[in-house]
Amino acid sequence: MRKYLALTSLVLSFCFLLSITNLSASGDEKTEAEETGDKKQESLPLLVLSSKDHEPASAAFREHFSGEVRMIVFNKDEKKKAKQIKNLGEANPPLAVVMGNEAGRAVKERLAGVPLVYASARSAKKISLSKQKAYGIYHEPSPRDQLRAMRRVFPQKKDLLLLYAPQCSPEQEDRLKRLARAQGFDLTAGPCKDVKEVPEKVKSLLPEAGLVWVLTDGEVLGPHNNRFITMQSMSAKVPVFCGDARLGRSGAVAALVPSPDSVGKLAAKKAEKLAKGKTPDAGDITYPEGELIINRKMARAINVEISPEVLEKAAQVIK
Repeated sequence: MRKYLALTSLVLSFCFLLSITNLSASGDEKTEAEETGDKKQESLPLLVLSSKDHEPASAAFREHFSGEVRMIVFNKDEKKKAKQIKNLGEANPPLAVVMGNEAGRAVKERLAGVPLVYASARSAKKISLSKQKAYGIYHEPSPRDQLRAMRRVFPQKKDLLLLYAPQCSPEQEDRLKRLARAQGFDLTAGPCKDVKEVPEKVKSLLPEAGLVWVLTDGEVLGPHNNRFITMQSMSAKVPVFCGDARLGRSGAVAALVPSPDSVGKLAAKKAEKLAKGKTPDAGDITYPEGELIINRKMARAINVEISPEVLEKAAQVIK
């Protein structure tokens, strides 16, 4: 009987130890499952959104970014595009990169609160991208680079009219005048605080200028003004220079526009920092490098000569 009781006690002890081991193993398996889930969450691809116009910059970003990327290029068909935007909320990306105003508005609508890097978005301030955790690449090359390019294209010009919206410009008027003087220009500022001021300022100041410099934005001086500025430029025979691709191709004689490769590279650099938990320098203005566009068709229309050397170095010549 004693032997039987001893054997029963031994069996019960063994069963107890076995149950503890199984519980411990189950706990370990659950922890591993949770860790796997965490890793999957961490490895979700970064989301890159752009319209067709900004696809080259998006492609450059993908080339320079080392992590996993999911690319979405908005369809030109409005119904298909609306469906793409509607489905953005399901993406749950750890970080988003937006190229252009259209992508910026979509992120603001569907991915509010997601950290993002934005580029080529002249309306970034208007659509309040800067109110969430956002880091931007400015939509034009730096004023210094634009003025240097201006001097190469127009070596004889001296009187320069600047059209800009002070509330939208990252640079103060005094600094812009100093930068202009360094390149041999006498700059007259034509600040426009709202859209209604633009026609009056252009009509009164443009005819007295030798050259017009337009700093574009998404509120006052944008695509809605391009046709008017172009018509006044042709009427007065005064060339326009800018940092905006649309105006550069439609009415300006020359433009220094953002290089898609530079935009993609800079955006990738900021995204890499964010992906690693670091914070890019929020106070600094990040300007992309520029590439020169010459609108020879417009130059001929207002009797402006462009040197062969400038034409040869231009990234694009519109004939």
